[in-house]
Amino acid sequence: MTTTTMVDNQEVEEVQAAVLRFVGWLDGYGETSHDHQSFFASDLGRGAKALYYKKPLLGKLAVAPMIFSEAFVPRRDNSFGNRSDFP
Repeated sequence: MTTTTMVDNQEVEEVQAAVLRFVGWLDGYGETSHDHQSFFASDLGRGAKALYYKKPLLGKLAVAPMIFSEAFVPRRDNSFGNRSDFP
């Protein structure tokens, strides 16, 4: 083998550990998720989005909790839609 095709055992162990962490996360979280547009598909979300376009400053205040929740609370109890297979 040449040095460019040799794989360090430590690298293999790191990749294996990363894959195992992902598999553990996937087992715990599941294969379905909330559509990232589900907030904005609801009546409340559509209203907030419309406000954002009509009055940007107020609209930012209206959509901010939805954006925050999507980004930082992905396991939320979503009253805006059911979990589904979303690519």
